[in-house]
Amino acid sequence: MTIKILNVLTGGISTDGITSAWLSICKEWKKNGTDNIEMDFLGITENSSESALTKIDQLGFKIIPVNQRIKNPYKYIKELTNILSKGKYNAIHINGSSAFMTLELIAARICGIPARITHSHNTSCSRVTIHKILTPFFKYLNTSRLACSYDAGRWLYGKQDFMVFHNGISLDKFCYDTKTRNRIRSRFGFLDNEIIIGHVGKFNYQKNHEYLIEVFENVLNFNNKARLCLFGDGENFDNIRNLVSKKGIANHVHFMGCVDNIHEYLQAMDGMILPSRFEGLPNVMIEWQAAGLPSLVSDKITKESAPNDFIHFMSLDTKPYDWAKKFIEIIEEYGNRKTQSYDAIYNLVQNNFEISHQAKELIQLYNRLCT
Repeated sequence: MTIKILNVLTGGISTDGITSAWLSICKEWKKNGTDNIEMDFLGITENSSESALTKIDQLGFKIIPVNQRIKNPYKYIKELTNILSKGKYNAIHINGSSAFMTLELIAARICGIPARITHSHNTSCSRVTIHKILTPFFKYLNTSRLACSYDAGRWLYGKQDFMVFHNGISLDKFCYDTKTRNRIRSRFGFLDNEIIIGHVGKFNYQKNHEYLIEVFENVLNFNNKARLCLFGDGENFDNIRNLVSKKGIANHVHFMGCVDNIHEYLQAMDGMILPSRFEGLPNVMIEWQAAGLPSLVSDKITKESAPNDFIHFMSLDTKPYDWAKKFIEIIEEYGNRKTQSYDAIYNLVQNNFEISHQAKELIQLYNRLCT
């Protein structure tokens, strides 16, 4: 029996961590096959990026375009109901961070979809009032509950049972490599005595770039040879670029954009900073650990994301100066990068962050729910 699933990324198929996680799963399925699983993706066009849509398409997965999820929910539900009816799906897998996923659940219930899977990817949301209003309906309509971390599950499901399904990556791809490090650093003119700090994430409220820039400004007071590389795009991009210019540190900050080979760029970094206001379980932290990168991150991020001891947590209530001081201490005390990378990958595998494991787990889940 072929199991047909409609996958909905409520934030759009974009450059975020949720899309990245699904791309990894799709690549794994493409490599090893999905047996009896057939998956289509709902392309919510107002939030999607052409580059991400192209990647899904090139892997052979069908994308069904739809508009106006937020601006016109009624129209969206009507259009989604039509898609689900015509597609004869056995399951819907909805990825999001709030009870606003009730929209998809309503459409699936109308169409008699037996397996209605919700997948929590965060520990907060931007529409809290609507989330609270919809929560009773959300809890009634979902039939299976997943979360990328325990904290993300508790945020969305409360006392309901849920399954923690960590975001996986191809860990060996990120293993530290000296030749790649030297090549990337040479390409950008980074000197051996310069500290290269990285951050990967969309330029939005959640990622807290303003605080990151404050921290980095203080890092320069400790070491004026430091540089900051910012990977990503987003609605706050121009604001952050203007802030960097206003502070007079533009010569030390590099806006790298979105790159397809982030595993190579990470080799060139010396450490990472992630002062997020909230997170589910950020993929980037798994990648940083696999690359053996010491990191200083917000204590709003779940400890599940860090089975390795070179990830350090710090409160956002702490002054940027203290973040900077702590970061310099971490860099100076850090051990052998290659050894840390190998050990980290072993620990990540033991904690089920390897993509091959996650891809198989999903197939097993779909078979349990739909056969």
